[in-house]
Amino acid sequence: MMVKGLQTPNSMSVFVSLTFDAAESIAWTIIKKICRIVGMRQDVDVRFQEQKLRVTLPGGATLQLYGANRLDAIYKLYGRPLLSAAVDEAAFMAAVCGDLVEDVLLPGTLDYSNGTMWIASIPGKIPMGLHYELTHQFDYLDIFAGRRPHATLRAPEAELWSVHTWTTAQNPYMAEQFANEISEKARVNPKYMEDPLTLRNYFKAWVQELGKKVYRFEPYKLNKYPHIWKPQPSDQYVLGVDTGWNDAKALSLNGWRQNTDHLVEIWSWKKSFLLLKDFADVIRECIASYPVDESSGGRFQMVGDSSNLEIFNELRLAHGLSLMEAERWDKRTWIDIFNSQAAEGKLSVQSPETSPSVEETEKLVKKYRPDGTWVEQPGMPNDCCDARLVAFRHARHYLRGEVEPETVLTAGEMNALESKKMRQEYFDSMENKESGEWNDF
Repeated sequence: MMVKGLQTPNSMSVFVSLTFDAAESIAWTIIKKICRIVGMRQDVDVRFQEQKLRVTLPGGATLQLYGANRLDAIYKLYGRPLLSAAVDEAAFMAAVCGDLVEDVLLPGTLDYSNGTMWIASIPGKIPMGLHYELTHQFDYLDIFAGRRPHATLRAPEAELWSVHTWTTAQNPYMAEQFANEISEKARVNPKYMEDPLTLRNYFKAWVQELGKKVYRFEPYKLNKYPHIWKPQPSDQYVLGVDTGWNDAKALSLNGWRQNTDHLVEIWSWKKSFLLLKDFADVIRECIASYPVDESSGGRFQMVGDSSNLEIFNELRLAHGLSLMEAERWDKRTWIDIFNSQAAEGKLSVQSPETSPSVEETEKLVKKYRPDGTWVEQPGMPNDCCDARLVAFRHARHYLRGEVEPETVLTAGEMNALESKKMRQEYFDSMENKESGEWNDF
């Protein structure tokens, strides 16, 4: 970055690390060292601004360091021409790296014919983000330069990037020390290559401990549906619906056939920033694509979580969808039941390569609390997972031969219920007014 800056007067380059302090400790001392080695004198040839972590090179080019914990400062770079931009430890800022790179930094480098954008990192603990999308598809044992990744659901323009990989073994100044350390690891722990920390930190592998994954599901092995689902009139379906709050709306269509306890996720779908009318249209298209004959035992039901009650009722009343309200449950308990059924091979998924449900299932991890309990890692997509879990919970009634109580209300029943509720609230308010407070005199 400094060489390019010296060759391009009055240009601007930026380096982003996890925090402002990390940027200072990682790069600031190295920049000063380089200047000393090449004979550039402070306040004569180069100018260091300690408070801003900015260096001005001969010719007026600048290189400034930023921390991802101060995003407001980075977003001020909107529209600025950037000769070079680099994001360090990108895998550990998965939630912001994609927007930061694709919305701010990369467009800035396009103002120069030789503009360059770098992102660098070892694999992170959470398998998500731009760095993950670009690098996880390669074998971690391969050492290479300049390979093009293929497009993914979350990185459709991945092929524009060039991926380069190496380990410390390729560093001529560290190779011997690295070899000795690996030799020691092998001596004290013959199974060291099964340790996720070793694989991540020493061999650039994207790995997850099984105990940290929310779902124990093998979509490309045990739980892959080996056929193409061909609809039959006697098929039974349940469409799981996740209406979302501020996140994406999602659907999970699951089917099973008579005299079998095997449940197949046939199709899943998700989309953000979708109007309810368009969401209802997608649901209707799904229903039309899988017709059933009730006289032959066929059934198509829809079930969703009503925690977002306004949207849930809007889909039922304004859009005429016979959406059933999911029963109240303990989510973690039903995840355990789901995992148990998956381990027995009773759950499968069709076309896992293109399934947004599988993409979420593979990545979703637990965040443990101090008391030992866990929640799903905040910020990680789980929309299709929730839709599928709701469908699974509902389908279990039929797979076990249970009778499901009818939970769908007609428009008239719904209006009557609302009227009764409003009358009761009115009577309660009048009673409170008449009784007054306990200290009214």
